[in-house]
Amino acid sequence: MIQAIELDREQAYLHTVLQQRAGDWAENNKSGDFLLNITACENAEKWQNVAVEEKKQPIPSELQENFIQESRNNIQKTNRRRNILFSFVGVLAVVAIILAIFAFVKMDEAEESRQEAERQKQFAIDGEKLAKKTRKQAEKLETKRTLELFESKITHASLLAQSENYANSKLVLESTHKLDKKIPISRRNVRNSLDHFVHMMGHKQSISKYGLVFHPTKPLLASISDEKTIFLWDVTTGKKLHTFRVSNINEETKITFSPDGQYLVVGCHNEEICFWEINSGKLWKMLQGHQNKVLDSKFIADGRYLVSGSLDRTLRIWDVDSGTTLRVLQGHTSGISAIAIHNDQLFSASYDNTVMRWKTVLPYQHYINLPTKDVFSLALAPNDNTVAIGFKDGTLRLYSLMQSRLLWEKQVHDDKIMALVFSPNYNLLVSASLDNTAKLWQFKTGKLQLQKIISHPAKVIAAAFSPDGKTLATAMKNGQISLFSRETDRQRFYSAHKKYIFSINFDASGTQLVVEAMVIRIYGTSRMTLLN
Repeated sequence: MIQAIELDREQAYLHTVLQQRAGDWAENNKSGDFLLNITACENAEKWQNVAVEEKKQPIPSELQENFIQESRNNIQKTNRRRNILFSFVGVLAVVAIILAIFAFVKMDEAEESRQEAERQKQFAIDGEKLAKKTRKQAEKLETKRTLELFESKITHASLLAQSENYANSKLVLESTHKLDKKIPISRRNVRNSLDHFVHMMGHKQSISKYGLVFHPTKPLLASISDEKTIFLWDVTTGKKLHTFRVSNINEETKITFSPDGQYLVVGCHNEEICFWEINSGKLWKMLQGHQNKVLDSKFIADGRYLVSGSLDRTLRIWDVDSGTTLRVLQGHTSGISAIAIHNDQLFSASYDNTVMRWKTVLPYQHYINLPTKDVFSLALAPNDNTVAIGFKDGTLRLYSLMQSRLLWEKQVHDDKIMALVFSPNYNLLVSASLDNTAKLWQFKTGKLQLQKIISHPAKVIAAAFSPDGKTLATAMKNGQISLFSRETDRQRFYSAHKKYIFSINFDASGTQLVVEAMVIRIYGTSRMTLLN
């Protein structure tokens, strides 16, 4: 009986506690925070089952039953979430294990690759060492062979020098210079000493038959040989003072000293005359103007002028200080081989089997150095003081004859200037060009000013002024003639030939025009009627 009462008390106590917990749950909007945990829920379910089966009082209320059921449901939900979480964690663990295994495999492969790279690197290093060792051995062998070749050449050159075959000895020594990079300096010095000795022994080839000349005041001798070398010797000591290198000379080439003894003069290279300073051995100047080799030269007028004879069949008289040509003497039909001076007379010997005598005092001859050989036309002003020159590129130049000086220059046409003609009163100049134009220029005080451009249907070849200067006649490449009146600016065209016209000119009366092509025709200028 007492035990039963005790059980009913416990039943009543649990009923009160659950009722209180269920009430709190209900009052807080049935929040999950007030539900029973798994242990309390199991105890509550036992209490509920006992109370229902044994019908103990007080019986569980509907609120208690709902509270217990909701606690169970919450526990089940929590268990399901935990199971899902455990499953997810398990999956993650499996993935992590797989990734770890994969990473381990890759690390192992990477380690193998690294070890293979190290092996390849070491193999490359060993290969490079072997190649370097092989190169060194090859270089050492090549150096040894080069030195042996060098020594054999030095021995050969020495034997040639001992037999006084200096020319061939010199050639052998010259061939050793290309080996210098691999030859010790001590051995190069031996070669240089032998080279100096051989060089000092003289020319490599025979001295030309005109190749010796003494200095006018000093014990010096100049020699020239077929090897294109001039040596200057001190006759007293036998020492060679200077070596002058020239080219394109032959056995007929002669050398000479200036009267004051300061310069050695010889025709050198192709067409030039070279002056070498005796004291310094340096080239002082070169005279240019001949068109072929210069074989002989002589000083006149106490050394102020030089006369030169060339294979271009001319003699030239030069002003030594300025280097300009004062006169060109023409008459020989072949090259000039020798020159002699006697008093004021000049004698020249030529390969045409003649000797000519010239006076060194001649009427003044003008000479102009042009920048190019492409000269296509030239006209001398009636006052004889100015010359106009037309060039291939259309450039027109005016020169002063008295001073040989350029007065005016300009590119005035787009093609070759084929003809230049001054008017009779020399105040006008006409230029005819292949650019299909003729241009009239006002000529005054060494300058040109454009007055008129006269267009043509074809290339202009020739031009001529009438005696009174009022009419300009021009001839074209297509066989036509143009007559241009300066007074009316009227231009008329006539067919004179079927072919190329070479030249055109007026007669003294100005009434007839002479036209030259394949045949010569004369036209009356009033109506351009054919007269012959």
